[in-house]
Amino acid sequence: MGRTQSASTSHQQTEEVLYGNLVDAEQIKGVYYGIVLQTDVSLGLGAGSPIPTGMMTVGIPTLGVNYVSDPLPYPGGVAPSLGSQVAVGFDARNNPIVVSVYTTNLPKVGTPGTYGSATAVPILTVDSNGRLTAVTTTPPLDATKLPLSGGTMSGAIAMGSSKITGLADGTAAQDAVAFGQLPTDSGWIAFTYINGWGSAAGPATTATAAGYRKQGNVVRLAGQINQPGSGNDYPFTLPTGYRPTANCFFPLLDQNTATVVGYLEVQTGGVVVCSISSTNQTYSLDGMTFTID
Repeated sequence: MGRTQSASTSHQQTEEVLYGNLVDAEQIKGVYYGIVLQTDVSLGLGAGSPIPTGMMTVGIPTLGVNYVSDPLPYPGGVAPSLGSQVAVGFDARNNPIVVSVYTTNLPKVGTPGTYGSATAVPILTVDSNGRLTAVTTTPPLDATKLPLSGGTMSGAIAMGSSKITGLADGTAAQDAVAFGQLPTDSGWIAFTYINGWGSAAGPATTATAAGYRKQGNVVRLAGQINQPGSGNDYPFTLPTGYRPTANCFFPLLDQNTATVVGYLEVQTGGVVVCSISSTNQTYSLDGMTFTID
């Protein structure tokens, strides 16, 4: 220890490089962090090599710009890469002793960015010195569950006694239908006759009594009605909710002859008009349908 070496520059200038000891020994007590400057691997072995096999030199800037250690053995017998950070301690005689090597120039361990989302959990790999050495992501443990922002089901949903609420009205063929969109059926409702009109007994083939029925947005009329005499063309009026958006016309058939004797008009206000050429007849309303929207 305590020896010096002169190193020539390209301009034949010389500068003194200190090996091992400093003038003030108090400055080197404890542990210092230095940088690996040379190794036998980086210089190559051969005659006149300044660093023996399995050795390296370390620069410690905090002890002086020109401080370079004597050749030190590799920690663990493995050559560190140039630029690695080395913890160097000193014994009672100020001899440097390598404590451990901290690799500061780790290879890139991931793509720059933010890791982690609703569908990806970050996985960080840290070495024994607490340094990040790898980063990746993995699906969350509940990857089989639908996220709040969307997703695709791969199986059936069993809701049990729970409800799906807040469902928008379906518009496409494969959309779910909200309860309010389901067709409602009023069942058959008997006509409320006026002006002496009334129901007539139909033939055996007629299974429905005279009346009206709404299924979804479709209104159906059925049964046989009887005209009391001439001058009475208004048999009944349909209530609100059972009226067309435009006047509708249907042929009127004589129940006995099955011939067309006039027409029935259903107006937007619900008024029903029978325009016929004969009187005191019975007419069939079977098959008359119209929409209300």
